[in-house]
Amino acid sequence: MKNAIQSKKCARCGTEITKRPRDSLKQWNEREFCSRSCINKGRIVKSMLSRLMDNIEIIPESGCWIWTGGTDGRGYGSIATTFGASPSKAHRESYEFFVGGIPEGMVLRHKCDIPCCINPNHLEPGSQKENVHDMVARGRMNPISFRNLRPGKPLHHGASILSIIEKKRRIIEQHPILSSIRFKGTPTRTVVIDGVKQVIKGE
Repeated sequence: MKNAIQSKKCARCGTEITKRPRDSLKQWNEREFCSRSCINKGRIVKSMLSRLMDNIEIIPESGCWIWTGGTDGRGYGSIATTFGASPSKAHRESYEFFVGGIPEGMVLRHKCDIPCCINPNHLEPGSQKENVHDMVARGRMNPISFRNLRPGKPLHHGASILSIIEKKRRIIEQHPILSSIRFKGTPTRTVVIDGVKQVIKGE
């Protein structure tokens, strides 16, 4: 009958679904679930292995597993792991899946020097210091960043930053008469003013 109410059961929970007036024949035939919740629950969740292996291109010459999915601004593969959470690094997920947990406080170093490679055989745990040394040795570090790793020149920024505290300390050393200057973050300091030793305390 033309005006008969068409209905079927939700493929997830079994609730009866009725055809809405606005549903076309195609929409009605494709409709399987009664709500958005059942749609989400009814989705086939792919395993981490499938998600990793479906998004790589294997390079026979190098053995690299090049990630073909989304990447971050530095070229590392990214993959969603938890709904609503920030994406995880694909190479970390690959290492943890095939090898095991990453030691606490460690990062993963790419032996092949290809950020988007997720081959666990090309990854090894190491410290951030070792990782930075790898970047420097392979010429992948910004020259400005590299300079910041070295001790700074007087009153310039570097790995050992000479801040305003250090600047005040130098002023006192060069001009002992300015004994009224106080500087923070340093223990007491002895200076000679007019041949007399005086102790200047940090604030």
